[in-house]
Amino acid sequence: MKLIAVILLSAALQLTPLQSALAGPPATSNPGLDRLNRISGGSLEVVWNEAARTPAVLAGMLSAPSNHSPEWIAGTFVQRNKKLYGLRYPDRDMRIVDVVRHPGSLTAVRFQLYLYDTPVWGDGLVVQIDERGVVRRAEGCVHYDLRKATFHRPKQAAVSEQRAAATAIASLRSSGVQVKTTSVQRYYLPNRPGIPLIYVVTLRLDDQGEHEVMIHALNNRVIAES
Repeated sequence: MKLIAVILLSAALQLTPLQSALAGPPATSNPGLDRLNRISGGSLEVVWNEAARTPAVLAGMLSAPSNHSPEWIAGTFVQRNKKLYGLRYPDRDMRIVDVVRHPGSLTAVRFQLYLYDTPVWGDGLVVQIDERGVVRRAEGCVHYDLRKATFHRPKQAAVSEQRAAATAIASLRSSGVQVKTTSVQRYYLPNRPGIPLIYVVTLRLDDQGEHEVMIHALNNRVIAES
């Protein structure tokens, strides 16, 4: 793997070995990266996300030219690299949510990661494809094998969406801001122990602004606000 430029998302800039059952394969001995490096003619560039244990960025000539649609090309790329990202069911769990076409430039296909038919907060991938149908870049955050991390069991909410919305509104009560409307979306939160099920409550305020509040779907506590 000497030909692969590996940049780590950590202060120490050191690769960590496989230390737990949830860890992804080390970037220095990864058959998936070896294969992509061969496809790229030895010019593969990798940014490795140690927290997620998957690549944050892959750059190079990541596939052969293709006349298929960008959606097909990007989906095939994800399927062929499922082990690299710890995806057990890529066709089911990586869903295309947007395609941005720029004539004369790269086409970007954006995927959202789902876990048990529920989106994963902050996890997804953008696959960029050139005019020849070659994947040139894949960038994003995909936490490695979340199904194993959750013991292959979907979680159930103990709190209703209505209660979560009420808790989010109550968190703003002291500020005196009036809430016009609310929307609630369920997510898994991958960067917390246990991968909790949460509600993200979006509050649209009377000053035309928005405020997002994360509510734990088991105990109705506020996790974070933005």
